[in-house]
Amino acid sequence: MIIKHESPNNGIVKFNSSQNKYDFYYPCENYSVCSPYNITLGPGYYYLEAYGASGGNQYNNGNTARGGFWGYAAGVYRVSNLKTIYLYLGGHADLNSSLNIIYQNIYNGGAYGVNNIDSLGGGATDFREVSGNWSDYNSLKSRIVTAGAGGGGRIEDKIYNGGRGGGLNGESGQGQICPSQYGMQDRCSASTCADGIHYASGTFGRGGLGGFGGPGAGWFGGGAVEKGAGGGGSGHTQNVINDGSFKVKNEFSDNIGYGRASITVIAMFKVTQEIMPCFNTQIIQLFVTITIS
Repeated sequence: MIIKHESPNNGIVKFNSSQNKYDFYYPCENYSVCSPYNITLGPGYYYLEAYGASGGNQYNNGNTARGGFWGYAAGVYRVSNLKTIYLYLGGHADLNSSLNIIYQNIYNGGAYGVNNIDSLGGGATDFREVSGNWSDYNSLKSRIVTAGAGGGGRIEDKIYNGGRGGGLNGESGQGQICPSQYGMQDRCSASTCADGIHYASGTFGRGGLGGFGGPGAGWFGGGAVEKGAGGGGSGHTQNVINDGSFKVKNEFSDNIGYGRASITVIAMFKVTQEIMPCFNTQIIQLFVTITIS
């Protein structure tokens, strides 16, 4: 496996030798600006696991509106020839008095609220077959495993928690008048409320802009609502299979923080010297920091 991350900051990867598993962590200091890992795989079977970022918490006078938990998605990816895939990890930020977040999105699709006092949705985490800017349409279409992200929390007359990311449909965020929309497999949900005003729906790969609590990203991002928390983004898998105990999954989770991911090497096929000398299960480091346990 060849891992490369082009950034002022080294990528962060931990290798568990007993499980033959590589864990990937958010590689950048900025929650809004980052870049993907480039991962070259030899012929074989690999279990790809992705965890979207959770939505941001909002703090006010000792109260906390919780961002939605991250989603989880996984599947076995079969590689016949040398193949480079691209891992985009979701950014995350909580809202407190020391953080100024005026109209600044979260990396990999998380959306901001309408004011700098509003929380942010989390960024999705995904493996892709096509590189490019995180928002490039062709790159988004090539996503293999996508873990939805949680929506941001919001404090109004009371506490409204963000919707969870993940699953075929993300979860609605709580609202004062009506709940926010959630990401689905082919669009954002289109709920209506006679007394409420829905802002922008989520779109392919990103949360909708314009609500008070920022929505989370996903296959389709969550939506936003006036006076409420952001909705969670949906998860998705394609071009992956089950293999023994390694199952295709797309579900909710109960964890928080930046997006992360892992690759477990299930089996590798023999690679000839003509393809790549000395290519085996040993990792080759290029601009990443590796911790081996």
